Amino acid sequence: MGNIEYRFAELRAIPPDVDETRTVEFIISNESRDRHGTVLRADKWKLDNYKRNPVVGYNHTLHGGFFTNASPDDVIGKGEVFFEGKNLIGRVTFEPPEMNPLAEKVFQKVKFGTLRTASVGFIPMGEGEYGKGKEARGGEMETLYLPGQELIEWSIVHIPSNPRAAKRAIMEDTESFLELVQKQLEGKYTIEDLQKMTMKGIIGILSGESVEKDKEEGEVSQAVDNEKTLAEIEKRKKQHEWMKTDLERAKQFGDAEKVIAEEEIAKRKLDRQKEIMGKTLEAYDDFDERAAEDEEVAKKVREQNYLKGILSLHSNFENVIKLDEKARKDEIDKAHLRMRREQNRYKDEEKEVKKLKK
Repeated sequence: MGNIEYRFAELRAIPPDVDETRTVEFIISNESRDRHGTVLRADKWKLDNYKRNPVVGYNHTLHGGFFTNASPDDVIGKGEVFFEGKNLIGRVTFEPPEMNPLAEKVFQKVKFGTLRTASVGFIPMGEGEYGKGKEARGGEMETLYLPGQELIEWSIVHIPSNPRAAKRAIMEDTESFLELVQKQLEGKYTIEDLQKMTMKGIIGILSGESVEKDKEEGEVSQAVDNEKTLAEIEKRKKQHEWMKTDLERAKQFGDAEKVIAEEEIAKRKLDRQKEIMGKTLEAYDDFDERAAEDEEVAKKVREQNYLKGILSLHSNFENVIKLDEKARKDEIDKAHLRMRREQNRYKDEEKEVKKLKK
């Protein structure tokens, strides 16, 4: 299962009978270029899995936080999705107020106008391809056309598709997790000590291993990264030398105008490569100073990927169970049908026998 991405959804006009129906609609997606620089083709949406469990959440908390349990009240209504031309429409009918006070609060805020945005979560089905001209990669309007996408869920949110909000949620959940670990270890380590460790190191400590082992593995990993960076710099230097050699050969054997044109192109490529190499060298010079910060970011990314993997496995396991249950039900239904046919055939044969006896 790939990573879930989120996009902005727009609220349509509030219908006059909204108090009776408790239903509103959002334009979940269209084929225009979004602020992430991507285009989601209308005919490439996969909606089957969502339609089996069409619920609408609040703030993408249907699965809970990274270290917190999900609440049933985070499901605020029943969902429905359908197309109007190139627009994918999401319709939500909010749960009754006596069932879910949170759903009632969100419903009233939507009517009042202080909640007007939603966010759609989907999984890209492939890498996609960039457009041409200005939409090409690196162009003024760089645009990625996805080959397809599967709808996972959509939620009413305060601010849609906000990377900083997602990062803040991760930080809050991480702090809660570290506090639980500190309590489990009976205060042997401070929060600051735990923040400097990798997830593997924390799990090792909980299992009774030494923190020194994790530190040594981190230093080895750091040394390997340093060697890879140096190797990449040397590789680019060799590429520059090869390009210079090719230019000299072109000047000797090529047409004059062609050589001038190729030289200009090569010069631009060299300038670009020098710029990239310069940035790489600057990054390498600052490497030691930012090592601690980079290690902290890498640790959070590993934690996030680890937890997403667990969620993915859980989701896949549920899907397998559902498919298995459906297959078993189909087999039972077929067996019942065969039994009824055999009973009918047996009754028909008895009637024929009775007729013959008469």
